[in-house]
Amino acid sequence: MTASVSNVLAVTRVPKNHVRRLREEKCMTQIQLADSAKVARRTIYSVEKGNRCRRDISRKIVLALGFSFEQREVVFPRGSSF
Repeated sequence: MTASVSNVLAVTRVPKNHVRRLREEKCMTQIQLADSAKVARRTIYSVEKGNRCRRDISRKIVLALGFSFEQREVVFPRGSSF
């Protein structure tokens, strides 16, 4: 792959979830979200990088961001988190 093709792929990559965007919209740090969700900051970092998480963790994150679990697809599009 050439550098230009690689750059285009990196720019057009779609995020696996919207945790970072929603957290930043609420002016929260990773530490604040982690504390609110009662998970480790490393967990928030990992999820924001696109790693999958267990359903209980995604539920805690969704609730900490102010959504109901029924609205989880706003944060984790279908099939992205568990």
